[in-house]
Amino acid sequence: MASNESLNTTKSWISMVDNNKTITSPIYTENETLSERNLLVPMFFLGCLSVIGVPGNALILVVFNLKHKPSVHRTIILTLATYDFLLCGITLPFEIYDMNNQFTFHSVWVCKIFRTINYFFAFNSGYTLVLMTIDRYRRVCKPMNIQMTITVGRICIFGIGFASAIVTSPNLFIRGIHVIHINANLSGYDCTISDEYINSKVPAIYHGIILILCMLGIIVVIFLYVWIGHAILVHLRYQKRFKIDRRPSTYSASFVTSTSFTDITNTNNSTTEDRETTPPKVNQSRRSTGNERTDIPNTNNSPTKYRETTTSNANHIRRSTRNERKEKIDATSFKITKIAITISIFYIVSYIPTLVESILEGIYGDVVMSAYLSVPVMYLIQKTFAINHVVNPIIYGFIDTKFRNDCKVVFFQCFKKCKY
Repeated sequence: MASNESLNTTKSWISMVDNNKTITSPIYTENETLSERNLLVPMFFLGCLSVIGVPGNALILVVFNLKHKPSVHRTIILTLATYDFLLCGITLPFEIYDMNNQFTFHSVWVCKIFRTINYFFAFNSGYTLVLMTIDRYRRVCKPMNIQMTITVGRICIFGIGFASAIVTSPNLFIRGIHVIHINANLSGYDCTISDEYINSKVPAIYHGIILILCMLGIIVVIFLYVWIGHAILVHLRYQKRFKIDRRPSTYSASFVTSTSFTDITNTNNSTTEDRETTPPKVNQSRRSTGNERTDIPNTNNSPTKYRETTTSNANHIRRSTRNERKEKIDATSFKITKIAITISIFYIVSYIPTLVESILEGIYGDVVMSAYLSVPVMYLIQKTFAINHVVNPIIYGFIDTKFRNDCKVVFFQCFKKCKY
Protein backbone atom coordinates (compact mmCIF):
# COMPACT_ATOMS: atom_id res chain seq x y z
CA MET A 1 0.00 0.00 0.00
CA ALA A 2 1.58 3.24 -1.09
CA SER A 3 1.17 6.29 1.11
CA ASN A 4 0.34 9.78 -0.16
CA GLU A 5 3.47 11.36 1.28
CA SER A 6 5.70 8.70 -0.31
CA LEU A 7 3.87 9.18 -3.60
CA ASN A 8 4.43 12.95 -3.41
CA THR A 9 8.10 12.29 -2.70
CA THR A 10 8.37 10.11 -5.79
CA LYS A 11 6.52 12.69 -7.92
CA SER A 12 8.85 15.46 -6.78
CA TRP A 13 11.91 13.33 -7.51
CA ILE A 14 10.65 12.25 -10.95
CA SER A 15 9.65 15.81 -11.82
CA MET A 16 13.14 17.01 -11.04
CA VAL A 17 14.69 14.23 -13.12
CA ASP A 18 12.40 15.02 -16.06
CA ASN A 19 13.27 18.70 -15.90
CA ASN A 20 17.00 17.88 -15.74
CA LYS A 21 17.37 19.57 -12.39
CA THR A 22 19.96 18.55 -9.87
CA ILE A 23 18.96 16.06 -7.18
CA THR A 24 20.55 18.25 -4.54
CA SER A 25 17.43 20.43 -4.48
CA PRO A 26 16.35 21.32 -0.92
CA ILE A 27 12.80 20.20 -1.69
CA TYR A 28 14.00 16.75 -2.81
CA THR A 29 16.27 16.39 0.20
CA GLU A 30 13.42 17.27 2.57
CA ASN A 31 10.96 14.90 0.89
CA GLU A 32 13.53 12.09 0.77
CA THR A 33 14.27 12.54 4.46
CA LEU A 34 10.54 12.52 5.26
CA SER A 35 10.03 9.33 3.25
CA GLU A 36 12.95 7.56 4.92
CA ARG A 37 11.70 8.60 8.34
CA ASN A 38 8.20 7.30 7.54
CA LEU A 39 9.53 3.89 6.51
CA LEU A 40 12.26 3.55 9.10
CA VAL A 41 10.00 3.05 12.11
CA PRO A 42 7.84 0.19 10.76
CA MET A 43 10.85 -1.45 9.09
CA PHE A 44 12.79 -1.35 12.35
CA PHE A 45 9.72 -2.71 14.18
CA LEU A 46 9.39 -5.69 11.84
CA GLY A 47 13.14 -6.27 11.89
CA CYS A 48 13.16 -6.51 15.69
CA LEU A 49 10.21 -8.91 15.64
CA SER A 50 11.95 -11.12 13.08
CA VAL A 51 15.22 -11.17 15.04
CA ILE A 52 13.39 -12.15 18.24
CA GLY A 53 10.86 -14.51 16.67
CA VAL A 54 13.16 -16.76 14.63
CA PRO A 55 15.48 -17.94 17.46
CA GLY A 56 12.65 -17.87 20.01
CA ASN A 57 10.38 -20.18 18.05
CA ALA A 58 13.35 -22.36 17.08
CA LEU A 59 14.07 -22.76 20.81
CA ILE A 60 10.46 -23.88 21.39
CA LEU A 61 10.80 -26.49 18.64
CA VAL A 62 14.02 -27.87 20.14
CA VAL A 63 12.88 -27.89 23.78
CA PHE A 64 9.43 -29.37 23.19
CA ASN A 65 10.85 -32.02 20.85
CA LEU A 66 13.59 -33.14 23.21
CA LYS A 67 12.27 -32.47 26.71
CA HIS A 68 8.50 -33.04 26.56
CA LYS A 69 6.59 -36.28 26.29
CA PRO A 70 4.09 -36.73 23.43
CA SER A 71 0.74 -35.11 24.21
CA VAL A 72 -1.98 -33.08 22.55
CA HIS A 73 -0.64 -29.87 24.11
CA ARG A 74 2.88 -30.63 22.83
CA THR A 75 1.55 -31.34 19.33
CA ILE A 76 -0.34 -28.04 19.19
CA ILE A 77 2.58 -26.05 20.59
CA LEU A 78 4.98 -27.54 18.04
CA THR A 79 2.54 -26.70 15.24
CA LEU A 80 2.19 -23.11 16.45
CA ALA A 81 5.96 -22.72 16.77
CA THR A 82 6.47 -24.08 13.25
CA TYR A 83 4.07 -21.58 11.67
CA ASP A 84 5.42 -18.71 13.77
CA PHE A 85 9.01 -19.63 12.92
CA LEU A 86 8.25 -19.65 9.19
CA LEU A 87 6.28 -16.40 9.39
CA CYS A 88 9.07 -14.61 11.26
CA GLY A 89 11.74 -16.04 8.96
CA ILE A 90 9.98 -15.61 5.58
CA THR A 91 7.03 -13.22 5.76
CA LEU A 92 8.48 -10.45 7.91
CA PRO A 93 11.66 -10.04 5.81
CA PHE A 94 9.44 -9.90 2.73
CA GLU A 95 7.33 -7.16 4.33
CA ILE A 96 10.50 -5.17 5.00
CA TYR A 97 11.59 -5.63 1.38
CA ASP A 98 8.14 -4.58 0.15
CA MET A 99 8.20 -1.37 2.20
CA ASN A 100 11.68 -0.60 0.95
CA ASN A 101 10.54 -1.02 -2.67
CA GLN A 102 7.15 0.63 -2.69
CA PHE A 103 7.34 1.88 -6.28
CA THR A 104 9.95 -0.49 -7.73
CA PHE A 105 8.39 -3.92 -7.11
CA HIS A 106 8.37 -5.64 -10.53
CA SER A 107 8.16 -9.39 -9.84
CA VAL A 108 4.53 -10.48 -10.16
CA TRP A 109 4.90 -14.07 -8.95
CA VAL A 110 7.09 -13.16 -6.00
CA CYS A 111 4.34 -10.77 -4.93
CA LYS A 112 1.60 -13.39 -5.38
CA ILE A 113 3.45 -16.22 -3.62
CA PHE A 114 4.64 -14.24 -0.62
CA ARG A 115 1.27 -12.57 -0.05
CA THR A 116 -0.40 -16.00 -0.16
CA ILE A 117 2.19 -17.47 2.23
CA ASN A 118 1.62 -14.56 4.60
CA TYR A 119 -2.12 -15.23 4.74
CA PHE A 120 -1.57 -18.99 4.99
CA PHE A 121 0.76 -18.82 8.00
CA ALA A 122 -1.38 -16.25 9.80
CA PHE A 123 -4.62 -18.17 9.19
CA ASN A 124 -3.08 -21.48 10.31
CA SER A 125 -1.62 -19.96 13.44
CA GLY A 126 -4.91 -18.31 14.42
CA TYR A 127 -7.07 -21.39 14.02
CA THR A 128 -4.48 -23.63 15.70
CA LEU A 129 -4.98 -21.36 18.71
CA VAL A 130 -8.72 -21.98 18.39
CA LEU A 131 -7.97 -25.73 18.47
CA MET A 132 -5.88 -25.25 21.61
CA THR A 133 -8.76 -23.34 23.21
CA ILE A 134 -11.23 -26.13 22.39
CA ASP A 135 -8.88 -28.72 23.92
CA ARG A 136 -8.47 -26.66 27.08
CA TYR A 137 -12.23 -26.14 27.32
CA ARG A 138 -12.95 -29.86 27.16
CA ARG A 139 -10.27 -30.75 29.70
CA VAL A 140 -11.26 -28.06 32.20
CA CYS A 141 -15.04 -27.82 31.77
CA LYS A 142 -15.84 -31.38 30.64
CA PRO A 143 -13.16 -33.59 32.23
CA MET A 144 -15.39 -36.69 32.34
CA ASN A 145 -16.05 -36.66 28.58
CA ILE A 146 -13.89 -38.27 25.93
CA GLN A 147 -10.84 -36.05 25.41
CA MET A 148 -8.87 -35.24 22.29
CA THR A 149 -6.08 -37.71 21.55
CA ILE A 150 -2.80 -37.05 19.77
CA THR A 151 -4.12 -38.71 16.61
CA VAL A 152 -7.29 -36.63 16.63
CA GLY A 153 -5.22 -33.51 17.28
CA ARG A 154 -3.00 -34.22 14.27
CA ILE A 155 -6.05 -34.83 12.08
CA CYS A 156 -7.51 -31.49 13.20
CA ILE A 157 -4.22 -29.72 12.49
CA PHE A 158 -4.09 -31.28 9.01
CA GLY A 159 -7.70 -30.19 8.44
CA ILE A 160 -6.87 -26.62 9.49
CA GLY A 161 -3.93 -26.58 7.10
CA PHE A 162 -6.05 -27.89 4.23
CA ALA A 163 -8.80 -25.35 4.91
CA SER A 164 -6.23 -22.55 5.18
CA ALA A 165 -4.79 -23.49 1.79
CA ILE A 166 -8.26 -23.27 0.23
CA VAL A 167 -9.16 -19.98 1.94
CA THR A 168 -5.86 -18.25 1.10
CA SER A 169 -5.45 -19.56 -2.47
CA PRO A 170 -7.46 -16.67 -4.06
CA ASN A 171 -4.50 -14.42 -3.23
CA LEU A 172 -2.66 -16.09 -6.11
CA PHE A 173 -5.15 -14.43 -8.45
CA ILE A 174 -6.11 -11.24 -6.63
CA ARG A 175 -2.61 -10.15 -5.62
CA GLY A 176 -0.17 -8.73 -8.09
CA ILE A 177 1.50 -5.57 -9.29
CA HIS A 178 -0.47 -2.34 -9.27
CA VAL A 179 0.88 0.28 -11.67
CA ILE A 180 0.86 3.80 -10.21
CA HIS A 181 0.83 6.40 -12.98
CA ILE A 182 2.90 9.25 -11.63
CA ASN A 183 3.00 11.30 -14.81
CA ALA A 184 2.73 10.82 -18.55
CA ASN A 185 6.17 9.24 -18.91
CA LEU A 186 6.92 7.34 -15.68
CA SER A 187 5.08 4.90 -13.43
CA GLY A 188 5.61 3.16 -10.11
CA TYR A 189 4.96 -0.49 -9.25
CA ASP A 190 3.49 -1.65 -5.94
CA CYS A 191 2.80 -5.18 -4.64
CA THR A 192 -0.89 -5.03 -3.73
CA ILE A 193 -4.17 -5.78 -5.55
CA SER A 194 -3.55 -6.64 -9.19
CA ASP A 195 -4.65 -4.16 -11.84
CA GLU A 196 -7.04 -6.80 -13.17
CA TYR A 197 -9.07 -6.62 -9.94
CA ILE A 198 -8.33 -3.08 -8.79
CA ASN A 199 -11.78 -1.82 -9.84
CA SER A 200 -13.60 -5.08 -9.10
CA LYS A 201 -15.69 -6.02 -6.07
CA VAL A 202 -13.94 -9.41 -5.80
CA PRO A 203 -11.12 -8.19 -3.50
CA ALA A 204 -13.62 -6.46 -1.20
CA ILE A 205 -15.77 -9.61 -0.98
CA TYR A 206 -12.73 -11.81 -0.36
CA HIS A 207 -11.32 -9.56 2.35
CA GLY A 208 -14.78 -9.42 3.90
CA ILE A 209 -14.81 -13.23 4.13
CA ILE A 210 -11.31 -13.26 5.65
CA LEU A 211 -12.40 -10.61 8.14
CA ILE A 212 -15.48 -12.63 9.15
CA LEU A 213 -13.39 -15.79 9.64
CA CYS A 214 -10.86 -13.92 11.80
CA MET A 215 -13.60 -12.35 13.90
CA LEU A 216 -15.29 -15.74 14.25
CA GLY A 217 -12.08 -17.26 15.59
CA ILE A 218 -11.64 -14.43 18.09
CA ILE A 219 -15.26 -14.73 19.27
CA VAL A 220 -14.91 -18.50 19.79
CA VAL A 221 -11.70 -18.02 21.78
CA ILE A 222 -13.25 -15.32 23.99
CA PHE A 223 -16.45 -17.30 24.58
CA LEU A 224 -14.67 -20.54 25.52
CA TYR A 225 -12.18 -18.85 27.83
CA VAL A 226 -15.03 -17.14 29.66
CA TRP A 227 -16.37 -20.61 30.44
CA ILE A 228 -12.90 -21.86 31.34
CA GLY A 229 -12.36 -18.92 33.69
CA HIS A 230 -15.72 -19.57 35.34
CA ALA A 231 -14.84 -23.25 35.85
CA ILE A 232 -11.46 -22.34 37.36
CA LEU A 233 -13.08 -19.88 39.79
CA VAL A 234 -15.60 -22.53 40.88
CA HIS A 235 -12.74 -25.00 41.41
CA LEU A 236 -10.73 -22.52 43.47
CA ARG A 237 -13.75 -21.71 45.64
CA TYR A 238 -14.32 -25.42 46.19
CA GLN A 239 -10.69 -25.90 47.26
CA LYS A 240 -10.87 -22.91 49.59
CA ARG A 241 -14.10 -24.17 51.16
CA PHE A 242 -12.66 -27.58 52.00
CA LYS A 243 -9.17 -26.41 52.85
CA ILE A 244 -9.98 -26.34 56.55
CA ASP A 245 -11.41 -29.86 56.38
CA ARG A 246 -8.10 -31.22 55.14
CA ARG A 247 -6.05 -30.01 58.10
CA PRO A 248 -7.52 -32.40 60.73
CA SER A 249 -6.62 -35.34 58.51
CA THR A 250 -2.98 -34.26 58.65
CA TYR A 251 -3.20 -34.03 62.43
CA SER A 252 -4.84 -37.44 62.69
CA ALA A 253 -2.14 -38.91 60.47
CA SER A 254 0.56 -37.73 62.87
CA PHE A 255 -1.53 -39.05 65.76
CA VAL A 256 -1.84 -42.48 64.13
CA THR A 257 1.87 -42.58 63.40
CA SER A 258 2.79 -41.69 66.97
CA THR A 259 0.30 -44.22 68.28
CA SER A 260 1.83 -47.00 66.23
CA PHE A 261 5.31 -46.28 67.58
CA THR A 262 3.90 -46.14 71.11
CA ASP A 263 2.23 -49.47 70.61
CA ILE A 264 5.52 -51.00 69.51
CA THR A 265 7.15 -49.92 72.76
CA ASN A 266 4.25 -51.05 74.89
CA THR A 267 4.14 -54.39 73.15
CA ASN A 268 7.85 -55.02 73.67
CA ASN A 269 7.69 -54.03 77.33
CA SER A 270 4.68 -56.15 78.11
CA THR A 271 5.51 -59.35 76.24
CA THR A 272 6.43 -61.27 79.40
CA GLU A 273 3.46 -59.91 81.28
CA ASP A 274 1.07 -60.94 78.51
CA ARG A 275 2.48 -64.44 78.54
CA GLU A 276 1.84 -64.79 82.24
CA THR A 277 -1.74 -63.56 82.02
CA THR A 278 -4.39 -64.75 79.59
CA PRO A 279 -3.24 -64.74 75.96
CA PRO A 280 -5.65 -67.59 75.05
CA LYS A 281 -8.54 -65.12 75.37
CA VAL A 282 -7.02 -62.98 72.65
CA ASN A 283 -6.34 -65.94 70.40
CA GLN A 284 -9.84 -67.26 70.93
CA SER A 285 -11.40 -63.93 70.01
CA ARG A 286 -9.33 -63.82 66.82
CA ARG A 287 -10.39 -67.29 65.78
CA SER A 288 -14.02 -66.72 66.64
CA THR A 289 -14.55 -63.38 64.92
CA GLY A 290 -11.74 -62.94 62.39
CA ASN A 291 -12.15 -59.16 62.76
CA GLU A 292 -9.25 -57.41 64.42
CA ARG A 293 -10.98 -54.04 64.65
CA THR A 294 -13.71 -55.25 67.04
CA ASP A 295 -11.20 -56.93 69.37
CA ILE A 296 -8.89 -53.97 69.84
CA PRO A 297 -10.85 -52.38 72.72
CA ASN A 298 -10.85 -55.70 74.62
CA THR A 299 -7.07 -56.12 74.74
CA ASN A 300 -4.64 -53.51 75.96
CA ASN A 301 -1.09 -53.24 74.60
CA SER A 302 -1.55 -56.18 72.23
CA PRO A 303 0.19 -56.86 68.89
CA THR A 304 -3.25 -56.64 67.24
CA LYS A 305 -3.45 -52.94 68.02
CA TYR A 306 -0.02 -52.40 66.46
CA ARG A 307 -1.05 -54.16 63.27
CA GLU A 308 -4.32 -52.21 63.13
CA THR A 309 -2.65 -48.83 63.55
CA THR A 310 0.04 -49.79 61.02
CA THR A 311 -2.65 -50.74 58.50
CA SER A 312 -4.47 -47.48 59.14
CA ASN A 313 -1.24 -45.54 58.66
CA ALA A 314 -0.49 -47.36 55.39
CA ASN A 315 -3.97 -46.58 54.08
CA HIS A 316 -3.52 -42.93 54.95
CA ILE A 317 -0.15 -42.85 53.18
CA ARG A 318 -1.75 -44.29 50.07
CA ARG A 319 -4.53 -41.70 50.25
CA SER A 320 -1.99 -38.91 50.75
CA THR A 321 0.03 -40.13 47.77
CA ARG A 322 -3.08 -40.16 45.59
CA ASN A 323 -4.00 -36.66 46.77
CA GLU A 324 -0.49 -35.36 46.07
CA ARG A 325 -0.54 -36.93 42.61
CA LYS A 326 -3.95 -35.38 41.90
CA GLU A 327 -2.77 -31.97 43.13
CA LYS A 328 0.30 -32.25 40.88
CA ILE A 329 -1.91 -33.06 37.88
CA ASP A 330 -4.22 -30.16 38.74
CA ALA A 331 -1.23 -27.79 39.02
CA THR A 332 0.11 -28.91 35.63
CA SER A 333 -3.31 -28.54 34.01
CA PHE A 334 -3.73 -25.08 35.55
CA LYS A 335 -0.29 -24.02 34.28
CA ILE A 336 -1.08 -25.21 30.74
CA THR A 337 -4.44 -23.41 30.86
CA LYS A 338 -2.77 -20.21 32.07
CA ILE A 339 -0.27 -20.38 29.20
CA ALA A 340 -3.06 -21.00 26.67
CA ILE A 341 -5.09 -18.06 28.01
CA THR A 342 -2.09 -15.71 27.86
CA ILE A 343 -1.25 -16.75 24.29
CA SER A 344 -4.86 -16.21 23.24
CA ILE A 345 -4.98 -12.76 24.86
CA PHE A 346 -1.93 -11.67 22.88
CA TYR A 347 -3.49 -13.17 19.74
CA ILE A 348 -6.64 -11.09 20.19
CA VAL A 349 -4.86 -7.88 21.21
CA SER A 350 -2.36 -8.05 18.34
CA TYR A 351 -4.93 -8.77 15.63
CA ILE A 352 -7.64 -6.30 16.69
CA PRO A 353 -5.78 -3.14 15.46
CA THR A 354 -5.16 -4.75 12.06
CA LEU A 355 -8.78 -5.87 11.76
CA VAL A 356 -10.14 -2.48 12.83
CA GLU A 357 -7.88 -0.73 10.33
CA SER A 358 -9.07 -3.09 7.58
CA ILE A 359 -12.72 -2.43 8.44
CA LEU A 360 -12.29 1.36 8.50
CA GLU A 361 -10.27 1.31 5.30
CA GLY A 362 -12.98 -0.74 3.61
CA ILE A 363 -15.66 1.72 4.75
CA TYR A 364 -13.92 5.08 4.38
CA GLY A 365 -11.03 4.31 2.06
CA ASP A 366 -7.28 4.73 2.29
CA VAL A 367 -7.36 8.45 1.56
CA VAL A 368 -9.66 9.20 4.49
CA MET A 369 -7.61 6.99 6.84
CA SER A 370 -4.34 8.68 5.87
CA ALA A 371 -5.91 12.06 6.64
CA TYR A 372 -6.33 11.10 10.32
CA LEU A 373 -3.26 8.91 10.86
CA SER A 374 0.38 9.54 10.06
CA VAL A 375 2.18 7.20 7.69
CA PRO A 376 4.30 5.41 10.34
CA VAL A 377 1.23 4.84 12.53
CA MET A 378 -0.72 3.37 9.63
CA TYR A 379 2.11 0.98 8.80
CA LEU A 380 2.50 -0.05 12.44
CA ILE A 381 -1.23 -0.71 12.80
CA GLN A 382 -1.18 -2.86 9.68
CA LYS A 383 1.71 -4.96 11.05
CA THR A 384 0.69 -5.39 14.71
CA PHE A 385 -0.53 -8.92 13.92
CA ALA A 386 3.14 -9.98 13.79
CA ILE A 387 3.43 -9.54 17.58
CA ASN A 388 1.29 -12.64 18.06
CA HIS A 389 3.90 -14.78 16.28
CA VAL A 390 6.80 -13.58 18.42
CA VAL A 391 5.56 -13.48 22.03
CA ASN A 392 5.03 -17.22 22.62
CA PRO A 393 8.64 -17.97 23.69
CA ILE A 394 8.50 -15.00 26.07
CA ILE A 395 5.22 -16.26 27.55
CA TYR A 396 6.66 -19.73 28.16
CA GLY A 397 9.76 -18.23 29.72
CA PHE A 398 7.76 -16.17 32.22
CA ILE A 399 5.09 -18.74 33.15
CA ASP A 400 6.61 -22.20 32.66
CA THR A 401 9.47 -22.94 35.07
CA LYS A 402 10.12 -26.28 33.38
CA PHE A 403 10.59 -24.54 30.03
CA ARG A 404 13.17 -22.19 31.55
CA ASN A 405 15.07 -25.09 33.09
CA ASP A 406 14.92 -27.08 29.86
CA CYS A 407 16.30 -24.08 27.96
CA LYS A 408 19.21 -23.89 30.40
CA VAL A 409 19.91 -27.59 29.88
CA VAL A 410 19.79 -27.23 26.09
CA PHE A 411 22.12 -24.20 26.15
CA PHE A 412 24.52 -26.02 28.47
CA GLN A 413 24.58 -29.11 26.24
CA CYS A 414 25.14 -26.99 23.12
CA PHE A 415 27.93 -25.07 24.84
CA LYS A 416 29.51 -28.31 26.00
CA LYS A 417 29.44 -29.81 22.49
CA CYS A 418 30.82 -26.63 20.93
CA LYS A 419 33.58 -26.48 23.53
CA TYR A 420 34.80 -29.99 22.84
